[in-house]
Amino acid sequence: MNYTPKKENITKMNKFIVIGILDKELKDFHRKNVYERYANAEEEIKEGLYNQLVSDRLVFWSQQAGTESRTIARTPTRDLAKVRLNNLKEIKDCTPVMFDAIVSYIKAEFEYIMNLGHSEAFVYLCDLQKEEKPTKSLTYKTFNYRGDIEVFYKNCLAYNVIDDKTSLDSFKMAYNGTETNQVGIIKLTCPKTTFTCFMALLNDAGMFKDYPKNFHKVGEAITGETDFKNALAKLKTTGTFENEKEFRQLVKTLSLNS
Repeated sequence: MNYTPKKENITKMNKFIVIGILDKELKDFHRKNVYERYANAEEEIKEGLYNQLVSDRLVFWSQQAGTESRTIARTPTRDLAKVRLNNLKEIKDCTPVMFDAIVSYIKAEFEYIMNLGHSEAFVYLCDLQKEEKPTKSLTYKTFNYRGDIEVFYKNCLAYNVIDDKTSLDSFKMAYNGTETNQVGIIKLTCPKTTFTCFMALLNDAGMFKDYPKNFHKVGEAITGETDFKNALAKLKTTGTFENEKEFRQLVKTLSLNS
């Protein structure tokens, strides 16, 4: 005799799986941030802040998984699914593993609960996972800037290195030598070649501690961009980069104020 699970049991199981993944990822993501931000606070206070933050974010994300599933289901087109999921990726604590878990949850709901396995949105979800192939988030060490990070931040805004949506806290995370698994901490407004050369000039001026040998990978991680090696290759070909004179002056100014 074949056993066919009830729809409500499938939904409960899907939810149980995704919540387990969300819980672990959020704990990993927020622990270091909270403990570094409130380094001088008592241990009990830090633990309380951390637990409350993880609890609040877990409620948000577990609800969001259901919200995305229901919203896309109302108009299950490829375009809507793409927009909704791209918006999801932009949320600060959405790790690649969490994103994949939510995509899997929506797929399961579409196929087994909502009878939408034939829809454009379902096909897009399947294609998306083939493209993404996310793995467990790996930690890396961000750049370790020697000077005044707030002065550095203000100058990066003034010279249009970063978007004004990049907060000071995010910028500090990208340049205080912390270990994190977060990707896309800052948002660039300058070309990748300019940013890559700017980092190299800062290093030549002694503005970084322990400049990583794989600095292009760190640059890709903190910005969420790719192909930084190609940006360096472009520099070797042209011998210069956009706004080189202004950035050399900026490096000089920063090094004098460090």
